[in-house]
Amino acid sequence: MCFGFDCGSGWFEIILELSIDIEKVVEKIKANGLDETRLPMVTQVKEKYGGLNFYMRGENKEISALIHRAAKRSVKTCEKCGSPGKFRNIVGWYVTECQACFDERDNFKNQLRRTSGTDSQK
Repeated sequence: MCFGFDCGSGWFEIILELSIDIEKVVEKIKANGLDETRLPMVTQVKEKYGGLNFYMRGENKEISALIHRAAKRSVKTCEKCGSPGKFRNIVGWYVTECQACFDERDNFKNQLRRTSGTDSQK
């Protein structure tokens, strides 16, 4: 994989299940005699616009459907911890987080404001 993984560990189970399912499809393709250099291959896994993006070279319709299903699961799963999450727009930045992780982000942001002197509620 040339770009690697660029997402939170909360999606580990989704990615693992997707990888296992894709491997089963690839094994069927391989059994039909396709040259190993032409087999589908993952090139990048990342978060984009709050959802999981799983990029591949040589995917077929069956693999595309598996990827689509995993992406739909990701926008309901906290990217940080794996708990049920909510798709959120935070000032133009899209994330999928559970309430606890969202609150943690908000608490951190408030601490930064207080320590930097930009807290407007003084």
